[in-house]
Amino acid sequence: MAPVFLILCLCLSLGIYPAHVSAQSTLRYHFKPGQHLVYHLKSESSASRMRTAGGTQSERTLEADVDWSVADIDMDGTATVRLLIHNQKEEVSSSNASFARYIPYSEIAVTSDGRLIYGKILVDDSSRIRTRKIMDVVPGVRLLADKDFLNNYFERLWYSVDSTNIDTLGTPVVRSYDSTVLWSAEHDTSLYGRNEIYRSAYLISYKNRGKVTYTLQDTAVNNIHYWHLLATSDGESFFTVHYKNKYHYVQNILFRKDDGLIQAMRSTIETHNGAFMTTGETSLELTKMEWN
Repeated sequence: MAPVFLILCLCLSLGIYPAHVSAQSTLRYHFKPGQHLVYHLKSESSASRMRTAGGTQSERTLEADVDWSVADIDMDGTATVRLLIHNQKEEVSSSNASFARYIPYSEIAVTSDGRLIYGKILVDDSSRIRTRKIMDVVPGVRLLADKDFLNNYFERLWYSVDSTNIDTLGTPVVRSYDSTVLWSAEHDTSLYGRNEIYRSAYLISYKNRGKVTYTLQDTAVNNIHYWHLLATSDGESFFTVHYKNKYHYVQNILFRKDDGLIQAMRSTIETHNGAFMTTGETSLELTKMEWN
């Protein structure tokens, strides 16, 4: 049997996105107007000081349901979606552990290759609401624009970017990457004389380099056939040559063959920089699909 060659959108840092097939067929995200998708998200992570620094450890577990309500599709296949994140449950064993910030309700526009091109927050979280009220009177307090903030966590929920040829027989394809990343985010902060927690935006720049190995093949789960993509990344990110964070990142993703949507994803990551070591596991699973 001759191999079928696919061109997949590849995101070296966070995931893989289907784009199109180089032969007779096409693989993209084919959302439909009125479509309602529900994914269950679960994330577990731990961070510990390595033996030379003392051994302190923190753990975090997050679960949530992610609802996609597709309102419209344009001529290019871009979907306008109302994104609802609810039933959030989070357990943190240390006050120093970082929280995942998922805005409860937003409107987004997603291209057929998984890019977020528009984002508007419809219901914000409490700390950002408090921050917005004092932004004009307290120097240095700043929030990200809606799209920039939404993009940070949308990358944990969906996938996109470049293309490469890959066959469907499981033949490994290796790609190297070396780039400078500009990353904007928000963190919790306290203000003198105020008891509440506020938010503050910041921008950092770092180098990211390494290699990623991809394999793609047909697989069956409960007698239903999917494209199974395995991506393994080994690399390092660093702010200076003296502070390097090495990582090993593995993703297993099942793509539905009829519409390219993600059926399930499981990823694991291990990082260390000589002082701290972190491990994490994330799963995303489609639990419901219906039409409004």
